[in-house]
Amino acid sequence: MRILYICHTRFPSEKAYGHQIAQVCTALAQNGHEVELVCPDVAGALPGGVEAHYRNAGGFRVTKLPAFDALQSPFIPGPLAVHVTWASYRRSLRTHLEANRPDLVYARSAAVLSPAIALAIPAVLELHTVPSRLRWGFLPIAWRCCTVVALTTPMRDALVARGVPAERVIVEPDGVDLDAFAKLPTKAEAKARWKLPTDRPVVAYVGSLKSGHDLPKGVEELVEAAALLKAHGERFFLWIVGGPASEVRRLQAWATSHGLDDSTVRFEGPVPSADVPAAIAAADLGVYPAPKSTDPFFYRDTSPLKLLEYMAAGLPTVSADLPPVRDLLGDDDTRFCAPGDSADLARALSAALADPAGSATRAQAAKARVARLSWRERMARITSLYSA
Repeated sequence: MRILYICHTRFPSEKAYGHQIAQVCTALAQNGHEVELVCPDVAGALPGGVEAHYRNAGGFRVTKLPAFDALQSPFIPGPLAVHVTWASYRRSLRTHLEANRPDLVYARSAAVLSPAIALAIPAVLELHTVPSRLRWGFLPIAWRCCTVVALTTPMRDALVARGVPAERVIVEPDGVDLDAFAKLPTKAEAKARWKLPTDRPVVAYVGSLKSGHDLPKGVEELVEAAALLKAHGERFFLWIVGGPASEVRRLQAWATSHGLDDSTVRFEGPVPSADVPAAIAAADLGVYPAPKSTDPFFYRDTSPLKLLEYMAAGLPTVSADLPPVRDLLGDDDTRFCAPGDSADLARALSAALADPAGSATRAQAAKARVARLSWRERMARITSLYSA
């Protein structure tokens, strides 16, 4: 099939959505489809091509369409500027679709699908949050899509409750690049590369320190849990890999205020995407914490890439017990802890560290589960619904 992916904002981007879009398009291309990604030609895109920024990505072409970048105008306020920019981009999309009609369009935002819907081009809408009832005329667009992809079961339930036909909604968590984790360095080699201690287990958090919604990810609670473990005489080294730099500085100060120094914790900062598998390979235990929050990002929308990567690497994990995580893992695959509870996180970490054999067994079970979540298999399932 000829598939046109409509990106709703700047690309390439340093944000997590850029990685996800690049992996989706790469998987579609690897599955034999002709893939074009279109995006608005606006400020802020990273220089260089796809291969320069995303691990094992490529095989599709990127087309930048003209759009009036109202966000750069000093005369148009921010919220209105988004509407103006998207209206301009939709006009360019309509022209491009008329001249280059694909077999299928794919998008993460209903706000950019109206040109395809107007031209009766089959559309797949993959949602990473549930829009408000009236936002961007979401429901009429969703009704006219052949498939709506929800990342989690709670998202699906919310979409159906808001009027999206249940038979059109499928649940597909984010995927993982299994090839990147197929030939990892040995634990000793990885620890040597990152200059990590070998006399105690390395507990790692590898991922962004803030969500795309600018929400904390629970690293504060992880630091607090580390302080509790240290106070109880546990031997470990906490390694936190990720950015942005402003969060690194804030969390370093938080660690210092809890009595942790560089003999116990290191903030590595962000590392290139290509280095993430080797970083995970250096850890003995991976952590997916979460704050205590009522934000739907945590209890409904999140499909954590870092947790999938831990699973693909065969790394034992401790995870916050969130409803979306239960789509990926069960009690036989990880040790759960209550979100936002540093004491319970410390308990789960201590249990995992005290039982390396049991933790390894859980990790192997999780690795077996993630085998069906490669990007290629994920996208083959989604497109088969249309091609069939």
